[in-house]
Amino acid sequence: MLVLAKTLNIQPRILNFSQPKWSQIGQFMGCYSNVALHPGMTGPEFYEKLNTPLCDRFYLAGEAFDLDHAGYVTAAYKTGRNAANHIIEHELNKTK
Repeated sequence: MLVLAKTLNIQPRILNFSQPKWSQIGQFMGCYSNVALHPGMTGPEFYEKLNTPLCDRFYLAGEAFDLDHAGYVTAAYKTGRNAANHIIEHELNKTK
């Protein structure tokens, strides 16, 4: 809810919440994400907005922040790399 409130400037309302039983198993070492949607945006528009920095050089990244690969390590790698590249670009532009 915090991420949605900060990135989209809305107060989201939870319509459904799933707490699977496997999440209570002590030895379980994984999780999954559902693709988030916003009723007034397409999926690509929502994720583009979601991946903008919350403030100067403060990005969120991870498996839940990519529409095409939500829930997979590919999404974590891709969004982490994109955030790092944006920060590097920002820093390089400051020196020009």
